[in-house]
Amino acid sequence: MKIAIVVPFYLPVIGGMEYHAYEMGTELKARGHEVDILTAGIDHSGNPVLPKVELRDGLTVRRYNVWARIGKFASLWPGFALDLGKYDLIHVQNMRQPHTDIAMIFGKLMGKKVVFSTQSPLHKGTHPGIQEALIKAYDNFLLPIFSRGYDRIFAHHQLEKDYLVSHGVPISKIQIVHLGIGEKSFKKTKGGYFGKIRKKFPRIMLFVGRISNMKGLDELLRAFSISKGKARWALVLIGPDGGELLGLKELKKELNLKNVYFWGAVDENEVELAIADADLFVLPSAYEPYGLVLIKAMAKGVACIAINNGGPTEIIEDGKTGILSDFGAGPLSKALEKLMNNDGLRRRMGNRAKFRSKRFALAGMVDAYEAVYKDLMK
Repeated sequence: MKIAIVVPFYLPVIGGMEYHAYEMGTELKARGHEVDILTAGIDHSGNPVLPKVELRDGLTVRRYNVWARIGKFASLWPGFALDLGKYDLIHVQNMRQPHTDIAMIFGKLMGKKVVFSTQSPLHKGTHPGIQEALIKAYDNFLLPIFSRGYDRIFAHHQLEKDYLVSHGVPISKIQIVHLGIGEKSFKKTKGGYFGKIRKKFPRIMLFVGRISNMKGLDELLRAFSISKGKARWALVLIGPDGGELLGLKELKKELNLKNVYFWGAVDENEVELAIADADLFVLPSAYEPYGLVLIKAMAKGVACIAINNGGPTEIIEDGKTGILSDFGAGPLSKALEKLMNNDGLRRRMGNRAKFRSKRFALAGMVDAYEAVYKDLMK
């Protein structure tokens, strides 16, 4: 089967959903499918990305000229629609972006099967006012119409499915498929990545993700600053700047935090090393679309703290494999203290988290996708 995976950006070194598309594509390739990645020819900052056609680990990546940018994560690059006739099935990702509905319309006109992974559309309140208004308009008026054109829609947790149904998406088209992580993330990884920091601070608290206003990192710094026991801990933030780095550095100075480190962006191999050497992983987003990085931390036996909203609610078992906290510096600091100051509890949660992570394997996710693909192609 020849499959097109259509995503807004494709730079696997960034991680998150982009690396997820890479892992998904390579797994499908290993199962005998021919897979192309169709994407915009820019990065998150709007800089051009070359080459236009690239072969990466057996996947052909095709990048298209961008006509216009629409906010931080969306852009208009309709040239890819002309190539959709080459594929048997089109799998589009990310809701409320032009490429998703363009792919559906042109794909159906060409007689192709089109499936859609929404990648969790619930994170509202993090955009400028006009974008929030556009989101509301799309969800209430366009989503119910466009959703009928897709052959299958993949929600990734129950809250997402409920949201889609409440906005007019036919329940018969929706299937919940939990996202998964690749085999590499389950392998034992050597420690020592933060050796230099540990000479000053014996415990490492880690965040990995884009340094953006969606991630609640200002609240994490405030929570860390008021947490009892922080003298033994270093807080390390790994990820590319999404517009908030300068402000967070200023907040670090304001809070007089000597034990906070901004590590910058690293590739996925280093992410694995960093996670394996962490004592605690924190994802403080007010709303996290899914939380693949949580699963990666759990697979390494690291206890996790996340906010009790969105994807993490189906990944973490509160009080067993980690803690689900209310949003804000106050409740988050209490959650931090519970694990910062109890090594035994933290290790027990990490061990249980490692066992639970196995249900979120990439192979299981692709099994579910592949079964749908084959059923649609009958």
